[in-house]
Amino acid sequence: MSASKDKKQRRMAREAGTDKQTLARQEEEEKKRREKTRWTVGTVVAVILIALILVANTNLFYNAIPSVEIGDARYTNSEYQYYYYSAYYQFSDDYKDYLNYFLDTRRPLNDQAFDGTLLSLFGISVPEALSDNEIYPEPTWADYFREVALSNMTQVTAVYEKAVAEGYTLSDEDAAAIDSEIGSFETYAGYYGYPNAKNYISAAYGRGCNEKIIRKHMAMQAIASDYSYEIYSGFTYTAEELAAWYEENKDTYDTFDYLYYLVKADAVEVVNDVTDEETGEVSQETSEEVTEETMAAAKETADKLAEAAIDEESFARAVAELAEDAEPTAAEGVSGYSLSSLYSEWMLDASRVAGDVTVAESEGSGYYVVLFQNRDGNTYNTVSARHILVKAEDSDADGAYSDEEMAAAKAKIDEIYAQWKAGAATEESFAELANEKSEDGGSNTKGGLYENICKGQMVEQFNDFCFDEGRKPGDTGIVMGSASSYAGYHLVYFVGEDEPYCDYLADGNLRNADYQAWQDGIMEGYAANTNFVIKFAEK
Repeated sequence: MSASKDKKQRRMAREAGTDKQTLARQEEEEKKRREKTRWTVGTVVAVILIALILVANTNLFYNAIPSVEIGDARYTNSEYQYYYYSAYYQFSDDYKDYLNYFLDTRRPLNDQAFDGTLLSLFGISVPEALSDNEIYPEPTWADYFREVALSNMTQVTAVYEKAVAEGYTLSDEDAAAIDSEIGSFETYAGYYGYPNAKNYISAAYGRGCNEKIIRKHMAMQAIASDYSYEIYSGFTYTAEELAAWYEENKDTYDTFDYLYYLVKADAVEVVNDVTDEETGEVSQETSEEVTEETMAAAKETADKLAEAAIDEESFARAVAELAEDAEPTAAEGVSGYSLSSLYSEWMLDASRVAGDVTVAESEGSGYYVVLFQNRDGNTYNTVSARHILVKAEDSDADGAYSDEEMAAAKAKIDEIYAQWKAGAATEESFAELANEKSEDGGSNTKGGLYENICKGQMVEQFNDFCFDEGRKPGDTGIVMGSASSYAGYHLVYFVGEDEPYCDYLADGNLRNADYQAWQDGIMEGYAANTNFVIKFAEK
């Protein structure tokens, strides 16, 4: 190639940008451009991350952006958390004696699987959403309290808005109660080691929650509660309506007294052929089982026992002849809904009279012999009473109460009784002492008063005092009382009789049904809708 031609090609290469020097320069420029682009993208990502960190470390997702929408109302995470933690604290208080069966308070709730079976056994309703596998494929306890909180928020919102529309405002009494509750946060803060109420509120109700939010929702709850109570108490029913309702539901609420004894079928040694699933080999195994023959023998014995039983004494004699120290079991005051399905239909027969006897099979177990004694239509009058409870102190924490510990409680209740007698000795003065001295949290803010007490509602000694045939208004006395959670003494002031228990049951059921219908009506159009922000709520 000639020099002139080579020179011409180099010139053309430079113009086209394909000579070595140009290519090298272009490559270097491209490298710098890529590095600049990477730096720019990296800077943007870093800025976004920094922004997210800054946002996450502020209360933006707690106080500024709504996470829950109910009707026209919008609530932030801090407001939602108030209901969430309130639901948790209420549950923990209501079931404190059994809480460890439900959950572990030392672990995060969203790490604990939820199982509603145990709740159902305790008669606690399970939110319907937790049964939806699409919403909660693996529900946790955090999900349970989330649903309870949202349900409570929805009800309060609906009733509160209805109350406001009807002109309801916060009463002076409720305002004072809220002030008192808010004021107690400072005390709680000191007790739990927080520098002030603000820090305590944040720790107790979650990040972003503060006094203003708590005041707002306490006021909403108070107004909704007052309005609801007025609606609930406003329903009225005639004597005929009450009687008609109870007549229709008497098989559920009437109570029954009866004696029963189970004639057990013997379990005998039985040889069974067992086939190995893998080898197909047949072997024999012996076990103790109830057979058709032993069930037939038990039936024969039960029939003879039933023939001999015409009343309580003859029944007891016949049972005693079967085995040493054997005796029938007495069932008293059993409500119709609690009767065994083995003999409930027989027991509920309207023609049943005292002394009637039946034999009922318990499959694979034996036969029950049942002697009917009485059916009660709950026509007795309920009663009202005030009381002051002094609990014995288990000072050595051995789980039992010594004579000395019970004597100390008795001495204290005697002193209170003497103080009452030395004063005005009126119902009013008793109520004042109850508020001051009683250790019963269920009544020591209302003068120790319990109204519409039914038979069997209180511990045995309290019950016996209240329903003594000669009991008169103004009677007082000291009775010992004990339950699974305490032992001690009650100073009781008998106020008097109330309405018949059958009317009380009818009124309560009719009232609950009417109130539920009212509430369902105002809840129309109200549902809790959440967005992604709720994921930032603390659990």
